[in-house]
Amino acid sequence: RVSITNGGGDGFESGARSRSSLQNCTVSTFNGANAAAVRSSGTADVEVTISNSSVLFSINGVKVDLGTARIADSLVIGNNTGLNNTGGTLKNFTNSNTLDGNTTPTSGAITPIAKT
Repeated sequence: RVSITNGGGDGFESGARSRSSLQNCTVSTFNGANAAAVRSSGTADVEVTISNSSVLFSINGVKVDLGTARIADSLVIGNNTGLNNTGGTLKNFTNSNTLDGNTTPTSGAITPIAKT
């Protein structure tokens, strides 16, 4: 189990052709006007998967600037924007995530995926 809190800028950023996975983690950061607890950026072929994790109390919970992010079986709570897609693909497994207490629950195109 990993916990990332109050880091400078983004809590966890996956960028530049990377493949990343967060599992059983807690990520929270409230630093910077555009900070994200989890961010996908850098190049269009970036992929990040978040599962069984908590994304808490940040400006942006999960933010996708480029690439693809997938989130399943996770909590996204207390962020200014819970799920924020500004230029990539953000896939939300709709029956498995809890979005609560976010000022704006979602922003941008969010692709709902039914969990089977």
